Amino acid sequence: MATGDKTEIDEEVAASIRNFSARAKDDPARPRTTIELPDFIEEKAARISAHFLLPAGARIVDMGCATGEVTYVLAQLNPRAEVIGVDRDPSVIAFAAKTFRLPNLTFLQSDISIPDIADNAIDAIVNSNILHGVYADAGYNPDEIGRLLEKQARKLKTGGTMLIRDYMMPPEDEFVLLEFPSARSKGKDVAQLSDADLLLRFSHTARPLPGGGAEGFRIEEIAPKRPDTRLFRLPHKWAIEFIHRKDSRAVWNKTLREEYTFFTWQDYARECSKIGMRMVFSSPYANPWVVKNRFRGKFQLYSEDGRALGMPATNHFIVAQKVADRQSLLLEERRPSPAPAGDLQVMLVRDKKSGVVHELVRRPGEYCDVIPYRVTSDNRLAVYVRSGYPRPIVNAGLHGGHNLDGKKWSG
Repeated sequence: MATGDKTEIDEEVAASIRNFSARAKDDPARPRTTIELPDFIEEKAARISAHFLLPAGARIVDMGCATGEVTYVLAQLNPRAEVIGVDRDPSVIAFAAKTFRLPNLTFLQSDISIPDIADNAIDAIVNSNILHGVYADAGYNPDEIGRLLEKQARKLKTGGTMLIRDYMMPPEDEFVLLEFPSARSKGKDVAQLSDADLLLRFSHTARPLPGGGAEGFRIEEIAPKRPDTRLFRLPHKWAIEFIHRKDSRAVWNKTLREEYTFFTWQDYARECSKIGMRMVFSSPYANPWVVKNRFRGKFQLYSEDGRALGMPATNHFIVAQKVADRQSLLLEERRPSPAPAGDLQVMLVRDKKSGVVHELVRRPGEYCDVIPYRVTSDNRLAVYVRSGYPRPIVNAGLHGGHNLDGKKWSG
C-alpha cells in the first residue's frame, strides 16, 4: 500500500465494523422464544436494562413483577445473568412461572423486602412503578419507603445497583395553573366527564383516608387565558397526579387511594445516603407515545405567573449504588477551581427563541473514541467499559444557569 493511500485502510475498518456488528447480534444458534409481547413491554424492559452495567453471572431481582412480562424480557436481554421475578401474589407468580420459561429466569412468591434471599447476594434490584403502591399500603407514611429500601439494600453486594422507576413529586407548596379545552361532559359517570370536570371531582375525592373527611385538595377555577379553555389554580403535586391518571378511567376508583408522587429528588437522595447508597444518576423520562396521545394538545401547564411550562415527565429513573464503608456517598463540585479548564472549553450560547443564555461545555478539537472488545471462547462479544469514573462536566455545579434536561449525576 502506497504511503498516504487510505483506500485499503478504509476497507479494513469497514470490514472490522461489519464483524463487530455481527458479533454484537449474539449467537444465532442460541434458542429463541416464540412468545410475542407488545412493543411497549419490550421498550420498558430495554430501557430498564440499559441502566445496568453487570458482569456475567450477576443476579437481578425484579420487584413486583406481576405476571412477569417485563421480567421475561429482562432475562432475554441479559442471557448471562440470573433474573428473579418477585411478587407477593401467588396467582400471578404461578402464571408467570408457567408462561415464561428461560434457563436464566425464575419467579419467587415473596414480599419485596425479599427476606428469603441472603444479605449481600444480589447484584441489581429493580423497583419499577412499585414504590408508590407501597406508600399507599403503608397509610401514606414515607418512613416505610425508607425502611423498605434499607432492607433491599442489605441484599445487595457492595457495588450492587438499585434502579427506581417511578414518579417524582414537584417542590412542596408550589402552585401551578392547569388549562384544559372547554369540552362539555357527556354524563356524570367518570368515563363521560370532560377532563376539566373530572379534575374538579378529583379535587374532592383524591386519596380517601379511613373515616373520610381528609380527601381532596385545594383548587380554584379562574378566568381563562385563552378562548374556549378552562383554567385552574392548584398545587403542582396534584396537577401532576391528575395528569398521570386522567386517561385511566377504567380503574379510576381503584387507584384513587394511590398517591403517585410522594418523594422529591432531595427525598430520594436523602434516603439513599441514609442506607449507604450513592445516587449516581437521576433522569426524567418522557414516553413518546404518552406525550403524543395523552399530553400534547390535551392540556397546558403554566407557572403561577403565567409562564408556559413544558410537558411533565412520564416517569423518573434513579440509579443508586451500594458503596463500601467509609466511601463517598456524593461526588460533586465542591468549589470552583482556580486552575485553567485544561481540555474543556466553556462558552455561553443564547437560545434564539427564548433569549435564555446557557453555559455550554465541550472538549475542543476532534476526538476518536475507541471501544475495546474481544470474542470469548464461547463465541460471544465482550465489550469493555469503565464504571465509576468521575466526569468533570457532569459532576459540576450549575453556574447561574439551569439544567436543560433535568438529569443529575454523582459518580
